[in-house]
Amino acid sequence: MMRAVILTGALACHATLAAAEGAVQVLSCTATTSCDERGSCTPATDAVTFTLTPVQVDADGAGQFTIAYGDVTAQMGSLSRTGPFVWAEGEADTQSLLVSGPDSLVWVRQDRGTPNATTLFLTCKDPA
Repeated sequence: MMRAVILTGALACHATLAAAEGAVQVLSCTATTSCDERGSCTPATDAVTFTLTPVQVDADGAGQFTIAYGDVTAQMGSLSRTGPFVWAEGEADTQSLLVSGPDSLVWVRQDRGTPNATTLFLTCKDPA
């Protein structure tokens, strides 16, 4: 399925893309569900566009990226092609993305030092 290749390739910056300096990938995502730390979930319609730029990524998708969305630009680490992809917007949070399907991601936005977190289920596509 083409969308699976695009999403997985974009998030993992497949080895051929990672080797190419400046191989920027863009994902246009829409939240379908938002859940709080207690597991209470509601429908969501928030939109976000992630721009991912590989900095140093190995053939397995592990390494460093720059992630940008909205007014945020941050350094992001990855353990594999499917994540987790982890970064922080500031000093009081931890953000993580996991590939959960051929065109879907799970985005966990956690406050450091507290048990508060929001989990967003996203449907994504390459806007190109």
